[in-house]
Amino acid sequence: MGIWKTKNPPRWPRIVELIPFGTDGLTIKFPDDQETCEAKFDGRDYPVTGPVAQPRFTLSIQKTSPRSFDVTGKQDSKPILQVSFTVSENGKTLTQTGGMVGASEKFTALYDRQ
Repeated sequence: MGIWKTKNPPRWPRIVELIPFGTDGLTIKFPDDQETCEAKFDGRDYPVTGPVAQPRFTLSIQKTSPRSFDVTGKQDSKPILQVSFTVSENGKTLTQTGGMVGASEKFTALYDRQ
């Protein structure tokens, strides 16, 4: 949990805020984009909200380990984005990897804990 600021790349969200949501979920905030998603680790789709959020855009999250989780972004129920988040063992770095569904280009973004 915490607020994370990216070292790279500038086209992806510069800040990601992860906040516990209930007993088994996360509130994921992208302050630069004014977008928020409250989701449980159950693989179901949860809406992304905010003044500039795309209509019918959802996220689903699944734990993959005690320090990592996967996110699938969907537009109109169709997967368009698949990323993984992993926190380093020392808890100081958050790594995001993945990309757009169907695209050969993948990315890695590194975030420092604030």
